[in-house]
Amino acid sequence: MSVFTPVSEQQLIDHLSHYSVGKLLAYQGIAAGVENSNFFVTTDQGEFVLTLFEAHGVKKIHFYLGLMEHLNTAGIPTTKPVPAKQGEQIRELNARPAVFIERINGANPDTITATHCEQIAAMLGRFHLATTCYPETMPNEFDHDWQLACAQTLLPKLSAADATLLQSELAYQSDMQKQMLALPTGIIHGDLFRDNTLFIERQKQPELSAILDLYTACNDVLLMDLAIVLNDWCFQGNGQIDALLATALIKSYQAIRPLLETEKALFNAVLRAAALRFWILRLDLKYNPRARYGEFSGNDYNPDEYRQKLLTHISQNCEIII
Repeated sequence: MSVFTPVSEQQLIDHLSHYSVGKLLAYQGIAAGVENSNFFVTTDQGEFVLTLFEAHGVKKIHFYLGLMEHLNTAGIPTTKPVPAKQGEQIRELNARPAVFIERINGANPDTITATHCEQIAAMLGRFHLATTCYPETMPNEFDHDWQLACAQTLLPKLSAADATLLQSELAYQSDMQKQMLALPTGIIHGDLFRDNTLFIERQKQPELSAILDLYTACNDVLLMDLAIVLNDWCFQGNGQIDALLATALIKSYQAIRPLLETEKALFNAVLRAAALRFWILRLDLKYNPRARYGEFSGNDYNPDEYRQKLLTHISQNCEIII
């Protein structure tokens, strides 16, 4: 269970007394996630999610909450913070800043279809267009400089083959930085994996009901978001790209925000950068674990998955089908 800070029933009851959400009926920790402590909370007035932030300061959290409100106003379905009785959106619980949000109907998609890819790509394009006028900015804490620094802690712990691959790809990405940073930038979601989306079934077809977990949103190359989605949504079990899903994803995104020729030319490099980022993140999780409450299953965040995806992108360029 990925819960860093436990919450007792009485602590939660006391916390909920500051909100107009009714009486606590049940709650449970949420296993997904590696950064914050999350709980499903059921009251006699509805379903909610409680998040305790383990590393983010109040200033960052206000950025994320403001972004939620901005996206909802723009018609992008995402979570909404529930204000306390005195109007504040952030309250402290167990010495952690905590946010209470509404729980949205839907489920994470399991088997991905072209329809899933079309819908998430169209929503991602709308997300990028909607945030062009958002006045706040947030640096990417997992940028190339972070990767270089983190790699230094990881290299002594890796096999010779993994260390060689990591050093080689970091050198390649260092060489590509100037070109990549010249691509269109803006606010990206940064973690739009399938478990950060909700779909409902409508007339036997999946329909996107929400995108979740904006707590990694930051300013970066917009193409990075599309690469992150392709790497999670469009790979087969054998570690190869599913051309049908990738084509549906890219075409649907371009129908909302057409890619520049420079973006098309550098897409493979960005796909590699996205795979490298999550390979390093998962290696860091494996070799530099944080203290956790309960058991954590490393199989859910296997570094080898993104090592293979990186190798796939190195060995073949992903063709963009317009």
